[in-house]
Amino acid sequence: MSTQVPAKKQEVVDLNKALIVRSPDGSVIRRIKQKQRLSEADGTMALIIKPKKAWKDRPAQAAVYIPTATGFKALSAKVGLAFDYPKTIIVDGQEQPNGYKDKEGTYYYVTRVGGFTSNGQPVIVQRLVDFNVRRYNLQDLLAKAKYKENTKYFKVLPYRGHDESGMLKGEPEDGDWAGYQVDEAVVLWVNCAAPEYISWLGEMNNRIKNAVRICQTFSERNAIAAHPAMPLKRKFATSEAVVPCTAWVAQKGTISMKELENNMEVEIDEAHISITEDEEQMAAVKADTAAEPLDQSDAVDVEADEIDEEEDDLDYTGNGAQDKQEPKEKAAAPDVAKEELVANILEMAKNYPTTFKKACEMNAVHPDQLAEAETTDLLEVKRLIQVKLDSVGRADGAGSEG
Repeated sequence: MSTQVPAKKQEVVDLNKALIVRSPDGSVIRRIKQKQRLSEADGTMALIIKPKKAWKDRPAQAAVYIPTATGFKALSAKVGLAFDYPKTIIVDGQEQPNGYKDKEGTYYYVTRVGGFTSNGQPVIVQRLVDFNVRRYNLQDLLAKAKYKENTKYFKVLPYRGHDESGMLKGEPEDGDWAGYQVDEAVVLWVNCAAPEYISWLGEMNNRIKNAVRICQTFSERNAIAAHPAMPLKRKFATSEAVVPCTAWVAQKGTISMKELENNMEVEIDEAHISITEDEEQMAAVKADTAAEPLDQSDAVDVEADEIDEEEDDLDYTGNGAQDKQEPKEKAAAPDVAKEELVANILEMAKNYPTTFKKACEMNAVHPDQLAEAETTDLLEVKRLIQVKLDSVGRADGAGSEG
């Protein structure tokens, strides 16, 4: 009587289940997959580069959207990051309270985030950020001075000292000017008659009033963005995206920063970043404060493909249903200033229809739907028409083009 040896059964190993991490008490920390929806409408994404159509020799340019600080916070929750805000920081070798401001007006803030990478490695990231609001505002003005339409409103002159009242000396004689000292050698003078000067002042004062909060926000943002558990894709060509995330979840209790530090072999990544000196950081500050207004009282290649939202064999959990809810739209109050701007543009367009159409095309604005366009785009359309008016010496809007 012969005995038949049973054939070996081929088993398919699910790596998501095979990879097991245990906490110090022996309980299993399980890996799950989730999705996070980001959109410009709910303030979790912000536009940093406007789309542009092809124009003469210039190729078309896709829009670029990035997650805001709120968007990064939402993503951090989906990948299971824990946060810690140290009470003190070290500045120039001295221990200072977190959020410290030095005598030069520079703010300092540190944030620590911890969690597991996709393969289960515990990592803590610490980011100390400094932000000098005066220097940031000055650099922003210098950037504005580079635009051709603004050059006549700016002058760079030698530093002549201060008078008895503390005011800068050496003001240009033709008009009213505000001085901003660049260094010990030169002063940047801005003509107060510049059309956008009031708006520039509002931007600068808003940053001054919210300097500590901006510093803290970007300390958090940079710490989150640097953590290897975060999704790699950070820039998008559309105003809405669904981002896949991987998280590790403790079956008992929660994963805390203290547990990561004291009970595990954890990798620590520390860095100091100045958001005042970094152009990309400055662009992010502008986008963030525009998408998430603070106190208003007083570039990487873009992947154009969409993330595939079809079902797959991964275990997606979490409050996905909540993520997919569309934000409720609030009834918008009439924008009188915008209405006046539209009326002004339409009046200018009567005499310069060709320039008007070209300006609309360059800013992706429909000529017949000005009321639905963004105010910033309308201001750019008006500026381009005004450039044409200035070039023919008829700033009153008179004249016409064939």
